[in-house]
Amino acid sequence: MIRFMIWRYERFYRIECPELSRKCGKRIDQCVKIVDSEGFGLKHLWKPAVDTIAAMAKVSEEHYPDTFHSIIAINLPSVLPILFGVFKPFLSTNTRSKIRLYGGDYKRRLLQDIDADQLPVHWGGTATDPDGDTYCRSKVCIGGTIPEKYYRRNMLNENKDLSRFTSVTVQSGSTLQLDFQIKAKNSLLSWNFYTEDNDIGFGVYRRSSLDLMEALLPSERVKSHVIPETGNLVCDSRGTYVIRFDNKYSWLSAKKLSYLVEVIEPESEREMEVSDPAQLSPASSSTNDIFDF
Repeated sequence: MIRFMIWRYERFYRIECPELSRKCGKRIDQCVKIVDSEGFGLKHLWKPAVDTIAAMAKVSEEHYPDTFHSIIAINLPSVLPILFGVFKPFLSTNTRSKIRLYGGDYKRRLLQDIDADQLPVHWGGTATDPDGDTYCRSKVCIGGTIPEKYYRRNMLNENKDLSRFTSVTVQSGSTLQLDFQIKAKNSLLSWNFYTEDNDIGFGVYRRSSLDLMEALLPSERVKSHVIPETGNLVCDSRGTYVIRFDNKYSWLSAKKLSYLVEVIEPESEREMEVSDPAQLSPASSSTNDIFDF
């Protein structure tokens, strides 16, 4: 969503503004944003969604601070004060002053800001699509319920060979550690994992002794229940590398985890030496008290 928002901003400034400026004979570099909150409720105040909204507000304010002439919210939900409190800290005083909240008479008030022929019939104007669509879907991106075919779990089943993944349960208050013996310098350690329903901590370490590990990617909680987590690391030295899934912070919830980790040696090393496949298999451990970082 954030990437799409950035693309939309860039298109507005690079393509739409110059075209509108030529058409109107004056400089156009702002727009009026209408936020129709119909159907928005408590079920949408899911932490990943709230985090995304906050991140979008932050990017908008830092990189496109004066895009909007005004921001008009209509069909206001009862949870609006909660939502506004989330992204308010990211908004400048100037941006806050542009926000207008319209109640049940919003159609009349919209026409005070927007010409009727520029506003779709659904929102009180006179504009329609050639086929009579009162929403003007050819110009307006209409939100709504996401079709189940786009759900993450369905896309995973369709697009991934899950037979290669290992599925485990990381109990509450515990960790799962996978040890990989790296025999060739500059080998690539890659990972792909996802969880069901909840996030999990993830980190990558290099074992320097039996009891000590160097953090290469310090453990952080990742929302792998929302988007599968993928990544890789170039191993610049031989030794034991550890991938660690951390659920110590959770007192009650076990995490259902599916992962695929691979070690890919550089071509020159593979030509010189054939690795023992057994040495690329992880030695795993699940415990409450292995390492505490």
